[in-house]
Amino acid sequence: MYYRRSNKVDVLVYIEEFDKNGKFVLFDFIDSNMLNLFTNYGNLSYNLSRPSMVLLKNYNLKTIQENTIYTIKKEIIDGWRNLNLINIEDNSFLIGYNIELLKNKLEIFSEPVSLRSSQKYIIKGNGNSVNKIPKLKNKLSVTIRDVGQGNWNEIKSNDEIKLVYDAGGPINASKNDIIRIIGNRNTIYSKTKPGLILSHWDKDHYHSLIGMNNKELSNFSYFVCRDYIPNLTSITLFNRIRSAVGITNTITISSIVKATKRS
Repeated sequence: MYYRRSNKVDVLVYIEEFDKNGKFVLFDFIDSNMLNLFTNYGNLSYNLSRPSMVLLKNYNLKTIQENTIYTIKKEIIDGWRNLNLINIEDNSFLIGYNIELLKNKLEIFSEPVSLRSSQKYIIKGNGNSVNKIPKLKNKLSVTIRDVGQGNWNEIKSNDEIKLVYDAGGPINASKNDIIRIIGNRNTIYSKTKPGLILSHWDKDHYHSLIGMNNKELSNFSYFVCRDYIPNLTSITLFNRIRSAVGITNTITISSIVKATKRS
């Protein structure tokens, strides 16, 4: 169903990961306004400089869909606050809060909702910049980096890294884990100035990018990504990368819409 923005009380969240066997849910907020509501209801400090994702532990309620928007009622978050269940997470670039759920039958998430196209976060870069992307040739090779649960690939031309395709890491990686995964890449990239392509806005494809500061992100010569950015974490990261590489070197690509079958 379509969600009406006239409802000013519910918190809109985006499901990043649902693990039924592991009994956890990782969600984010669709924008900073929803984070503001959450922190207000939870009696928490509103701080956009810290991670915004929320990890629900011991989740044993209804099955929910990943990459989908749900609403959480104010009274649910009020209950978490009253029981002191909301904990601040300080050792992750990705997760800002964790909640150890108690055994109860009260559902947390509503039915999934859709936002009208005018309400979705769709960003435009400079599509004309695509002509600036250099063609790779001469002694090409591909390195697939071992980053655990995640994706990070590098394409070399004449033994120099010219293109980075995703830069992810595991969901449970600490800040030190991500720094170790990044390793000496910032030094190498400062010399070779590779392009950066982000295949899609899933945390395990961009987690390590959050661990890079703005100067380190400026080592990329251009940035290519999908134009639909689904949650606050990815919105914040997009804005940081676009600022670092420049809007003229930021290329956004529209999603491919499949044609409707006719009977």
